[in-house]
Amino acid sequence: MAHLGGLSMLQLPGGADGPRTSRITDPSRQVIVRRRLVAAPGNTPVQFRVSYVPAELAEGTPVAQSAAIPDAWPAALTTYLGRQVRLASSQVTARHPNHEEAVALALPSDAAVLVREDIYQDRRGSPVDFTRTVWRLRAGLSTVIGTGPGRAGQDLGLSEERAEHVLAGGAGFGLEA
Repeated sequence: MAHLGGLSMLQLPGGADGPRTSRITDPSRQVIVRRRLVAAPGNTPVQFRVSYVPAELAEGTPVAQSAAIPDAWPAALTTYLGRQVRLASSQVTARHPNHEEAVALALPSDAAVLVREDIYQDRRGSPVDFTRTVWRLRAGLSTVIGTGPGRAGQDLGLSEERAEHVLAGGAGFGLEA
């Protein structure tokens, strides 16, 4: 995978991306927004990730700068924010891309994307990050993936084990690479 020059960083009011980001910070506080676009060989964009971190936690760290962070995101949060983080919640859905996602991934608005939304917390249970990762799906795999126990990937004919691997972010069936 190649990383396109698609990393951007900006600071916004806490509730700028609606109720999801307001879960990580009071809407009156600033958040750092990091966007990252990943491409397959040939520069086809395949993954678009947007992370929101409370500005007071990220200030003065690489998280608040526009340079790429090569570490896995949870490890980077622990290292640069100076606190242990854990995944508090993760939700996976399939849907049509919003305008920003469609533009970033060079998709028509009626294409299908796989979306994972993660919230990380510190040891005290305080939210420190909200990240939305969007992957383009291969043509013909636009069936919505069920979210209940035993349903993940059922509509795509995947075994439950394989579907859980894909939904957990593993490469493979259904993700364009």
